[in-house]
Amino acid sequence: KGFRRLTVPADGSPAKPVRLRYGYVIVPTSFEKDAEGRVTAVHANYLPETKSGTEGSMSVKTKAFRAALPYTLPICVGFLFLGMSYGFFMRSQGFSFVYPLFMSLFIFAGSMEFVTANLLLLPTFQPVHAFLLTIMVNARHLFYGLSLLDKFKNLGWKKPYLIFGLCDETFSIHCTVDAPEGVDPGWFMFFVTVLNQAYWVAGATAGALLGYII
Repeated sequence: KGFRRLTVPADGSPAKPVRLRYGYVIVPTSFEKDAEGRVTAVHANYLPETKSGTEGSMSVKTKAFRAALPYTLPICVGFLFLGMSYGFFMRSQGFSFVYPLFMSLFIFAGSMEFVTANLLLLPTFQPVHAFLLTIMVNARHLFYGLSLLDKFKNLGWKKPYLIFGLCDETFSIHCTVDAPEGVDPGWFMFFVTVLNQAYWVAGATAGALLGYII
C-alpha cells in the first residue's frame, strides 16, 4: 500500500527503476502473494552505485538524460541547421520570431510548419483545409507509430507527450535503441524526445532572430 510506482508489468516488459527514500534505486523483478491475493513480498535488484547521498550517485532522471544525450547529438546538428532555415523563411515572410518559436513548440511537424506559413498568408484562413493537409503530410505517423504502442505502455503522463513529439528521427532511436541496463526506459524515451524537439525549437528561434540582422 502506498508504493504506487513499484510495479512488475504483467506483460513481461521491463520494470521501472524506483528510488527508495534515502536509499538505492531498485528494479522490481517479481512478487509473492498469499492465499487471499495480497502481496506479501517483492523481489528486486538494487543498483549499488545509486545510494542516495553518496558521491557519484545519480537520480533516475539524470541517468536517463545522460544515456539519451549521445544518441541525439547527430540529430542535433541536422535539426539546428534545418530549424534555422525555417526561422529564416518565416522572417522572410514577415513573421515575428514568436511564430517559429511557438509553432515549433506546439506543432513540431517539420515540413508542415513550412506549409503553415503559406496557409497563414492566405487571404482567408481555411481550418478544414489545413486539417486535411496536415493529415496527408503526416499520415506516416499513423502507421509507424503503431509499432511503439507496447513501448509506451504504463508510462503515465509521459505517453501523451511521447506521441506528440514523435518524429522520424525520434522514431528511429526508439526502434533501434533500448535503454541501457539500469536506466528507466520511460525516462530514456522521454529525454530522447525532449532533446530532439529542443534542438528544433532552438534552431527555428535562432534562425528567426538572425533574420532580423541578416
